[in-house]
Amino acid sequence: MNRTVVRNAIAALVVIVLGAIAAVVVSDFLSSDASLDAQLGRLHSAFAFRRRSAATELARFAPEAARIVPELLKACGDGDPEVRVNALTSLQEMGKLPVEALPVLTKVLKDDPDVACRRNAAACLGKLSDPGAESALVTAIDDPDPTVRLAAVNAIGALSGEGPSTTAIDRLSRVVKEDGSEELRQAGLQVLGIVVGQKEEVARTVAEVLAKDESPRVRNSAAVLLVKSKFDFQVPSLLAALDKDQSAQVRLTAAGGLVAIGMKDARIVPALCKALRGADDLTRTGLATHISNLRWDQLPGARDQVEKQYMDAARDLIALMDLDAPSAKADLVIPLVRAAAVYQQSCQPALLEPAKQALQSVLKLIEDEKENAGLRLSAINQWGSVQMHNTPPLPGARMKDEQGNDLDQLRARGVWLASLARSLNSANDDVATRAAELMLDAIRDRNAPSWYRDAWRQTVPQLMRAVRSAKPKVRGLSLAILAGLGPEAEEGLGTLREIAKEISEPGEREAAERAVKAIAAGDGLKSADPAIRAETATVLGGLGWHASRVLPGLISLLKDPDPKVRAAAATSLEKLGAVGKDSVASMVEAFALEADPAARVALLNAVASISPDSPTGITIILAALSDASPDVRRASVALKSFPATDAIAAALVHALDDGETEIRQGAARALTTLLYRNATVIPALMKAIKDKDRREAIFAALDDHFENTSPSADLGGPARNPAGSRALVQAAVPPILEALDSKEEGDSRRAILILGRLFGLARGNDADARAVLAGAIPRFLAAAESTDQETRQAVLDELGRIAVDRPAVIAMILKELGRSASDSGERTGLFRALSQQARSARTDPAVHAALVPAVPLLIRALDSPTQEVCEAAIAVLQSLGKDAAPAESKLREMSYQHPQPNTRQLAGDAAKEIANPGSLQRPSGGMRGMGGGAVAQ
Repeated sequence: MNRTVVRNAIAALVVIVLGAIAAVVVSDFLSSDASLDAQLGRLHSAFAFRRRSAATELARFAPEAARIVPELLKACGDGDPEVRVNALTSLQEMGKLPVEALPVLTKVLKDDPDVACRRNAAACLGKLSDPGAESALVTAIDDPDPTVRLAAVNAIGALSGEGPSTTAIDRLSRVVKEDGSEELRQAGLQVLGIVVGQKEEVARTVAEVLAKDESPRVRNSAAVLLVKSKFDFQVPSLLAALDKDQSAQVRLTAAGGLVAIGMKDARIVPALCKALRGADDLTRTGLATHISNLRWDQLPGARDQVEKQYMDAARDLIALMDLDAPSAKADLVIPLVRAAAVYQQSCQPALLEPAKQALQSVLKLIEDEKENAGLRLSAINQWGSVQMHNTPPLPGARMKDEQGNDLDQLRARGVWLASLARSLNSANDDVATRAAELMLDAIRDRNAPSWYRDAWRQTVPQLMRAVRSAKPKVRGLSLAILAGLGPEAEEGLGTLREIAKEISEPGEREAAERAVKAIAAGDGLKSADPAIRAETATVLGGLGWHASRVLPGLISLLKDPDPKVRAAAATSLEKLGAVGKDSVASMVEAFALEADPAARVALLNAVASISPDSPTGITIILAALSDASPDVRRASVALKSFPATDAIAAALVHALDDGETEIRQGAARALTTLLYRNATVIPALMKAIKDKDRREAIFAALDDHFENTSPSADLGGPARNPAGSRALVQAAVPPILEALDSKEEGDSRRAILILGRLFGLARGNDADARAVLAGAIPRFLAAAESTDQETRQAVLDELGRIAVDRPAVIAMILKELGRSASDSGERTGLFRALSQQARSARTDPAVHAALVPAVPLLIRALDSPTQEVCEAAIAVLQSLGKDAAPAESKLREMSYQHPQPNTRQLAGDAAKEIANPGSLQRPSGGMRGMGGGAVAQ
């Protein structure tokens, strides 16, 4: 009986335990708590299914990585392999992992019996920056499972830093040359590609793979990577692949790499042309596409040698135009036209003859009536490649000789224009129409030197022939072109009048009459009616260079008996701009004799627009500033720009006493445009503000100037002229410092604004200017204590840009940070200034020393909710290198914990630089989107 009781008790106990377990399981199953705390709790459950689920769900809480990562690392030792896999998978979502993960992950990678665990551990190690991670991954390349080996190789490539170590490179080189897995060899190549441009032994390995690997896919990857190297075997290896590889894709990839090297190696173009000529249709198309990207790079060497290389390349490309392959030839046209475009951008003498031959070959193709129409259209559309707005001069190119004459001896636009005109009468409707469309578009181009105008005049006979074309669209377009040419087409005027009489279709006849009227536009200059003469002058002013033939007649109107006609002529000459430059002397002469104020205003505006800095331009501006008519004086102070001469500055200062309020205000505004361009202006203004009658206009002008003109716009010119900068600083600083002592409201604030920008000139190398500016620093910084908030703010706004006595500036910034409100806008600006000054810490020991005491403050700023403040603190700490060591652990924590990706990146870079100064090429960028003009350098 006792045994029965015991058995029943045990059975009851088992039922109770099982019931409790079931209750827990059911309760957990029904629970809706998906919080982070709940998931962390379940990670320690006695039940494997709960731990598996929690390990997976924790990936959703990546922003809380600091709490999650330690728990997931513990789960990597769980007895259940699925829990371990899920934990390792979630770790990969946590961003950069802390160094504490290294031993755990290394152990899993080395000892875990589960393949999936080892594979995921390798991926996690790729998110570490510790050198030990690479060592563990190199060892794992020998793992018996191919998927683990592949994960290890990929993880080595994912490691941050300057690329794989020598040990890793040696092991990866064996992989790419010996491993039987194509996928693993591919992965190994990608990792080696990180350093293929810097390490010759790696480039040689890649070249060997390109030559020998059995897999076309692997060889293709090797060809892609070899392009990044610059060693002497690069070109021969790619040439061999282009010539001999059995895979069309590998040959095409090699061709793309060779095109990227381009003209720098004389072997490349002949090899590409040979390959294209012998290729099948499909490969030929790909090769032609690559060749279309060929660049006519400027080559070193003697002119005759360079010219021969260019000429050989042009000749090889031109020779391919005999291929019966229109689509390929359409691609070949592109580098031929590019030769002309590059010459037009550079006027490189060695390129002249090759460019001339290349251009002629393209134009010959366009005009060949036996050639494929689609190819001709493709070629004709390359016209845009030689348009001036698409071919600005290359940096450093010498485009004019000592006398200012154009060095362009090809004049590709003119040559092509002649071809377009001949194509107007092509038998092919599409070609003729497209030529007309391009000419009509080009007639609107306002950039027309004299030789281009001559080229247009020479098209008139072809245009007159096209007006009689059997193609209605070509006729209409040709009439529109003639109307656009205006007086430039005067030699066809008589013929066109006869044609207009013969046209029966109303719309076309109206177009012809418009063209006649436009060409004869200059006839109205001789009308007996002054209203017609004035109207004609106005119309001609809108024609641009198309009015150049009637320019003498327009200039003659400056002496017209009617003042309205004279004013209209001057206004039109202003609109003509550079086209009317030959009229400047006549306009200055006319100004001196002109009795009508409105006409004098028109003459003033015209000369000031066309040639303001010339002696004649200065003469007329000075005369206008002292003119008897207030209308003329008003116009003179309202000019858009002024020559920065002492005479102009003195005349504008004198205009501050003008009896007209508007003129005084205009003079003040004009003087602000010369603030930093003429050394007499600032002293004159500092003196003028002492006069109550002048002060209001000057203050308004200065306030408007500093609100709307950037420091770079003010100082761009002076910064390029050391002598002028020195004179400016030496003349300006003493009266500015005197104005700082003024008791008059507003004087000191304007003086601070002017002085603040002057400090930008301290970035130059003139020791005298820097010494004068350094002497002004104490007075400038002291103004931050002003009770006038605008004056104080003006000082604070300049602190980041000051490039003299930086330690004193930094001390001021730190002082202000010590008393500024937490995370205020002012505090953000101060941190911005500090990060700008810190950019000199690497090269200026005094700046470095001044910043070191700020490390505790900077560490506290890392917790700022204002991202700009946080990133500025990171930038300053990075600039201090090892002296910011107390911040390293905090920065490393931020590098994987901070919610903002950019901040994480900056923090990680800063931590590396502190641990290993010089490991990064430059400091982190610091604050983003903060503006503020130029920064201290």
